[in-house]
Order: sequence, then C-alpha cells, then structure tokens
Amino acid sequence: MIRRKKQRSFRAGIRRLIILTAVPLILCIVILLVIFINMNRQYNNTLNNLSIASSFNEDFHTTLDTKMYQVVVDREMFEILRPLDDIEYAQMIVDRLQDTTTTAESLKHLSDIERYLNFLVNNINSIIENQGYDQNMRILDMRIRVLTMLVHQKMQEYIYNETRLMTESQERANTEFSTIVSAFSVLSLIVIFIIFFVGIRMANKLTKPLKELSDNFKTIGEGDFSIHDISLTSDEISILHEAFSTMVAQIEELMEHIRQEKDNLRLIEFQLLQSQINPHFLYNTFDTIIWLTEDGEYEKVKQMMNSLSNFCRIALSGGEDIITLSEEIRHIQSYLEIQQVRYFDVLSYEIDLPVELGDYLIPKLSLQPLVENALYHGIKHKRGGGKIIIKCALDDGKVRIAVRDTGIGMRKEKLRQIKDSVESEVKQGYGFINVFERMRLFFKNDVEFDISSVYSEFTEVKFEFPAKM
Repeated sequence: MIRRKKQRSFRAGIRRLIILTAVPLILCIVILLVIFINMNRQYNNTLNNLSIASSFNEDFHTTLDTKMYQVVVDREMFEILRPLDDIEYAQMIVDRLQDTTTTAESLKHLSDIERYLNFLVNNINSIIENQGYDQNMRILDMRIRVLTMLVHQKMQEYIYNETRLMTESQERANTEFSTIVSAFSVLSLIVIFIIFFVGIRMANKLTKPLKELSDNFKTIGEGDFSIHDISLTSDEISILHEAFSTMVAQIEELMEHIRQEKDNLRLIEFQLLQSQINPHFLYNTFDTIIWLTEDGEYEKVKQMMNSLSNFCRIALSGGEDIITLSEEIRHIQSYLEIQQVRYFDVLSYEIDLPVELGDYLIPKLSLQPLVENALYHGIKHKRGGGKIIIKCALDDGKVRIAVRDTGIGMRKEKLRQIKDSVESEVKQGYGFINVFERMRLFFKNDVEFDISSVYSEFTEVKFEFPAKM
C-alpha cells in the first residue's frame, strides 16, 4: 500500500535551494560592487581635482605677476602677453573644480578664488586705462600681487582640504569595507550552514524511498513478488513506484503463465540445451525491464514485454515441437529485439526470409541456439561488436538456412573439435550440435550440416533439410 503525503518535485526542491543560497550571495556582491564603485568614483574625482589644483597653483601666481610687471613697464606688452587670458583660464579651472567638488569648505575656497579673480580683472583694466607709471606700480604692488598671493593661498587651502578629505574617505572606506567583509563572512557561514542542513534533509528524503524501492527490487530478484510499502516524498518517486508496481504485476502474471505452460511441455528423446527457455535469459530480460522502468523508458518496456510475450508464446507453441519457419523466425526476431536492447552498442542483425518459405516446417527452437552462440561466443568477444545475419532460401526441394556472425570467430583447433564432435558418437555440449541431432530425428537423417569460421572475422553455420509444408 502506498502512503500518500504532500509531494513536491525534486526539481522544485533544488530550485528553492538554489534561490535560498544564491539570492543572499548575489545581494552581498551587489552591495560590495556599489560601495566599491562609489568609493572609486569619489577617490578618482578628488585625485583629479588635486592634480588640476596643484598644476594651477604652481603657475598662476608667478606667471601673472611677471606679465603684469612687463605690462607696467611697457604698455604695448599687454597685447603680446595677454594676462587676461591667464585669468580666464584660471576661471575655467575654478569652474571645473566647482563641478566635481562636494564639500562646503572646499567650495568656499573656490568661491573666494573666483572673487579674487574678478578683482584682478578690474585692477588689470585700471592699469591699462591709467597712463601714470608710478600709480600703475602702486596698483601692481598693492593690489595685483596681493590678489595673486591670496589666490595662491586659497588654492593651497583647497588642496589641503581635499587631501584631508581623501585621507578621511580612504579611512572610512577601509572601515566600511572591513564591516562589509565581516558581514559577508558571517552571511556566507549562515548560507553554508543552510545548504548543509537543507542538503542533508533533501538527501534523506531522496535516499529513504530509493532504499525502500531498492529493497523491493532485491526482493523481486530473489523471486518474491510481494511489494512492500515505501515512503513517497516526491512526484518522481511516486511515478517510479507506480510504474514498478505495474511492471511487477505484469511480470508476475507472465511468470505464472510461463510456469503453467512449462509444466505442459513434453520431454523429447534428447535432453537439448536450448529446448527450454533459458532462465538466465529471462532474469536478464527482467533486469533490463527494471532498469528501463527506472529510466522512464516506458515505450521500450512495452516493446520488450511485447517481444518477450511473442518469444514465450512461440517457444511454448501449445506443446508442439514442430512449427512453421515463419514462426521460428518471429521467435528469433523477438529474441534479438530483446537482446538488442541489452547490447544495443554491439549487436545488429539482419533476417532474410522469402515469403514463400514461411509455411515450411522446422523443429521448434532450432535457430535460437545458433543465434545465442553467435551472440555470446562471437559478437560479445569482439571489440566493436558485430552483426548476425540469417538467410533462408529454397533450392531443389530443400530449405537452406545460414546463420552468420561477424564476431570473433574461432581458431582452427576449436573448429576442428566441433566438426569432429558432429561426426563422433560422443557429443560435446555445443548447442548447434543438439540442433543438428533434433533435425536428424525429424527429417530421418536427411540433413546436411556445415560450420566455417575465420578467427577475428566470422563464424557461419549452414544446414539444409527437406522442404515440408
């Protein structure tokens, strides 16, 4: 009985875990980036202002004083030296600094400098308008040089203030960065703990029903088809368990049918290796069906169950030992379809049965030992696998059948042993020899048999027998 609980998909659980862990980390990273960008922008602006102010402060004071002295001495130098251009350039520098300066104290210094520059313009104009040398020298000494000195001092104070601000900003940024790093470290530890805690819970929720389901698989493998309850914690486990329960019911029904039919099989004169269904083949088939179900390959499970059903129905054949060649080929095709699922990477096959040969008779299970030998002793042992080719033909009143595989082949010594065993009265345990003996019984020794092989290339078994409808 299935215990129903509130179930969620594993995908939804993993998605919640990712969100739970990723969002705090992303948030911390975004905060750090914003702080770093702001710090970097402020630092770069201050550094750029200091560079501009220092360059301006070094040149302006001495240059303008020198130019104005030359203008006082020789008025015609005014047009050549153009001192007002220096003041205009200084004003442009002040405007540029005002655009990027943020502190009130530094802005006040820039405002004072701007006022002094206006005074300088007025005094320079006074010198140009005044014709007296002595009076112009007094203006130069008492006003212009004083004003340029004041501009120089104010710019020095501005530089000092901005330098102090940059140092304080750096210290504050270091403190804030240390705080953020500490908070980020604590948050990381919390997230790791959450991941660890939630991961353990999810692992337990995952492994518990899988362990219970695995026990059921083990029980089925031991032949007990009773299914125990499991704890369903997700949609995937629920679907898997329901599919497994359905499959087990079908397998149990099929196994019961096989057991009932197997009890009705008659014993023949020779105990043949391949006259009954190989139980190992069935177990391997059921194992394949189980892992196909685990992988959700339900269409392949359906195909395998259909092939297994055809395989068993023809193998049983209502207790008859003789069937038509078309039924025998269908039996082999079902067998190869099942085996091709297990050995899809190494096995391919080709069957050529003309329609007109379908109603001729053949002892049941005559081809399976040959195909099984080709698979297990030929193809499986060759790197890269190989192909099984079955060709049927009618020639001069006889049916000719060739079973060829491109497997590992046989060495000459092994091939000689098999041929000697066919001719000898002491038969060894080769499946195709038993096939040959059964066909000799049915066709009154009117059977021809041949086997050829080249090591690492191929093995081919040929036989012919009378065409009987």
